Amino acid sequence: MNIYEFAKKKEIQSETMYRELAKTAPNAGMKNIFTMLADGEKRHYQAIVKMEKAENADLSECKILDDSEKFIAELRSKKEKFNLSGEQVEVYRKAQKGEEASEAFYREKARETKDESQRKLLLSLAEEEHDHFTLLDEIINLVGHPESTLENAEFNRH
Repeated sequence: MNIYEFAKKKEIQSETMYRELAKTAPNAGMKNIFTMLADGEKRHYQAIVKMEKAENADLSECKILDDSEKFIAELRSKKEKFNLSGEQVEVYRKAQKGEEASEAFYREKARETKDESQRKLLLSLAEEEHDHFTLLDEIINLVGHPESTLENAEFNRH
């Protein structure tokens, strides 16, 4: 399997997972966040298809941390208690590990390529996967400690 097929497969799997998490989200705010994550993975897939065809692909318009920050702040202000099973939180952690692995994969491929436009796109994909990791970290902290404040400096950098 070539790098494009591998990357497209990972993005499809991630999109599907986030759409499923959106269906079972405990509230509308988290449903919106998981839908944004799924949409981000779909954009990644489309960018990889363009890169594979040697077409110009751009990810500059994604601002998932900015867009999701209001939902997280709203959920925290409500001090909502989440009655999620440990199993559900583990699903979030598994998703987070997937984002971490995707980030590492894209960074590795960026180091390997000699094509500058591909390098830039791969690094953009890696950054977005990192943002997804950060957002999932915020969700895990929220469902585990809803009374805490937004402490993740990276989440609050926007």
